[in-house]
Amino acid sequence: MVGYPESLTDPSYSGQILVLTYPLVGNYGVPARPNVETSQIPATEDAHNVPPPTNLLDSLPQEFESSHIHVAALVVANYHPSFSHHLATSSLGKWLQEQGIPAIWGVDTRMLTKKLREGGSLLGRLLAKKQGSSSEEDRGRDSSKGVLGGVSRLLNGLSPAAPMTRSMSVDTNDTVNWRADYEVVPYYDPNVENLVAKVSTKSPVVYKAALDSKAATHPKTGKPLRVIAIDVGMKWNQIRCFRDRGVEVKVVPWVRPALLA
Repeated sequence: MVGYPESLTDPSYSGQILVLTYPLVGNYGVPARPNVETSQIPATEDAHNVPPPTNLLDSLPQEFESSHIHVAALVVANYHPSFSHHLATSSLGKWLQEQGIPAIWGVDTRMLTKKLREGGSLLGRLLAKKQGSSSEEDRGRDSSKGVLGGVSRLLNGLSPAAPMTRSMSVDTNDTVNWRADYEVVPYYDPNVENLVAKVSTKSPVVYKAALDSKAATHPKTGKPLRVIAIDVGMKWNQIRCFRDRGVEVKVVPWVRPALLA
């Protein structure tokens, strides 16, 4: 089982709304993130007993599978804003806010997952309430309305001023036109986009073998053993596994650079 930092940064989830069935999410926070602009990485372990490097090519943080979040949105059952872990530097909500990723909690994610398993992947969207809209939250506090059990909260990563606003689930017995209270956005179909081109590296990158591993060499030439990996959404852990075995990895784009344009 992997945690949410690994899942959210998995390139295979690009463009998708990720639904987590684990009952509690956010309690151990998020470690320091790689700085994509400067290629600087946090001083976390890389499964190698060496001093923390300063360049992304020298080490890959154990807690992430790529340099940024790839999912389009996140759905969880229960979110815990207070976190406790010796590597944590911020909450999950803060990380989502930094990268503009919306997320909602208060959802029966196990029931939702059952529906997805039965009906297959579906197009979905998260809606945020309009500023100054009528308060469904107040109506939700009235147990006679039968709404309280369906309360959902929206962690709006797109709103710096309010990273944790609330969004109410719809009560089918309520005659209020709930759509009028929400910013309705059109559906987005990731299947119409070339997701491989979106997640693939834009230029070749060479990852040297781990410093504490025995370098693998070619039996005839004695040169370091190198593997060419075509990036169609590979994870950092795949690179780490090669490096741990003393193998260099050259990650190349899914097409030749000359064809990227």
